[in-house]
Amino acid sequence: MNMKVYIVTGSSYSEYRMIDSVYLDKSIAEEQVKLAERVYHNGGWEVEEWEVRVEKPEIWTLIFMTRDGEVEFVGKRLHSGPTTFVQSSLMNSQSNTYLRIFVRTEDETKAVEVANERRVGFLEGWGDKRWGDNEILRQYLYHSDEDSLLHRER
Repeated sequence: MNMKVYIVTGSSYSEYRMIDSVYLDKSIAEEQVKLAERVYHNGGWEVEEWEVRVEKPEIWTLIFMTRDGEVEFVGKRLHSGPTTFVQSSLMNSQSNTYLRIFVRTEDETKAVEVANERRVGFLEGWGDKRWGDNEILRQYLYHSDEDSLLHRER
């Protein structure tokens, strides 16, 4: 479960907003806003609620792969979100539709293998005519059994 913090932002001299304070308790942050309004008389203070990430950042590999299995792009990305093994979507460009897949590994060879397994499984399960349909891709990925690549740790 991620923790929330309450950030007091405001400015006494311009439209530009600055972080003034950060609190774990929303009521204390709201009290800070009331006091700032009394001191500065400009009404430009507010409390913003933010979620603190607790996941460690990792380097994942991003692959763009065509329907035919051609790798169009391989690159590294910093990732600090959910810890599923694979995150995928289909991305349309003017010339092609790519499987866009993040794989939880720095090993590019392994990432390409995983992307290809996903591509083949999707085409075998849903057929060529559904390529380009992100909703069908989500159904394929998220209705796999617990032993699938989606749930397997490194």
